[in-house]
Amino acid sequence: MINVNLKNSKILIVDDVIKNIEFLVNVLSNEGYSIGYSLNGFDAINTIKSTNYDIVLLDIMLPDINGYDICTHIRKNLHMSIPILFVTAKGDIDSVLKGFDVGGNDYISKPVNIQELLFRVKTHLLVKKQADLLKKQTELLKNSNINLEVKVREKTTELHEALNQLEDNNVKLKSLNKAKTDFLTLISHELNTPLSAIYGFSELLERLISNEKQLKMVKQIKKSSKRLIRISKMSILITSINSHIYKYNFINETVENLILDSIEIEKKNIKSKKINISYIFENKKLKVNVDKEIIIDLMSSLLNNSV
Repeated sequence: MINVNLKNSKILIVDDVIKNIEFLVNVLSNEGYSIGYSLNGFDAINTIKSTNYDIVLLDIMLPDINGYDICTHIRKNLHMSIPILFVTAKGDIDSVLKGFDVGGNDYISKPVNIQELLFRVKTHLLVKKQADLLKKQTELLKNSNINLEVKVREKTTELHEALNQLEDNNVKLKSLNKAKTDFLTLISHELNTPLSAIYGFSELLERLISNEKQLKMVKQIKKSSKRLIRISKMSILITSINSHIYKYNFINETVENLILDSIEIEKKNIKSKKINISYIFENKKLKVNVDKEIIIDLMSSLLNNSV
């Protein structure tokens, strides 16, 4: 079994808010990690070039260049495989998917849960340390002709044990994700009831109020409450997908029906802004095999943001 020592592992925190840095430093230093930090993107890139960090905790919203561009630069220009964990309040599905697309290894949402933070950091450090150790031992093995077959057998056994350990960590991570999903589901249900009430009352007030200034305020409340309801539902969906507990329901549906259903959901919003939506689709019989609920949510969200 490959034993790795995570004490004094070097962690770089990239965030422009001092309070966030102080919080992370306090939590992580208590675990014996060596902590560095950068307040902006350019300083972070230069620091990573000059210092051999084991993991990066990266915020997305920075004053000079955003976290996505930093991650892209590290992967493409520095050719580094250092684990990068996005730590940010941007919890919408587009931000999460973009983080993974540019080369991020994981995603931790703010406000940060300490137990989740420590577990994810430890898991990625274990993966990196074990990978580094395996790479080093493999190179030593290639340069040695002494008892080659025996050594290969031993290292193969160690590799299997390392993989088993990673699988155990993955099981624990899934359990943690399930707990997070259950928590978000509970919070969502608790939020949806008052939010739905606010949305309903705002619709009622919208019909009753004639004062233009007051009506504008009511419409803003209605719009904000609807958006919060949507975000609440989407956060549960994203977490359940990442935790591999979401049960997909694939069906064959025409692309035209998917478009029409999405437009129908946003019909009131579109009508209130006096917007006409048209589309040209030559093959109206074209079908796709999709999870209709997810596709409709995504398409209606795109429409909502567009109008």
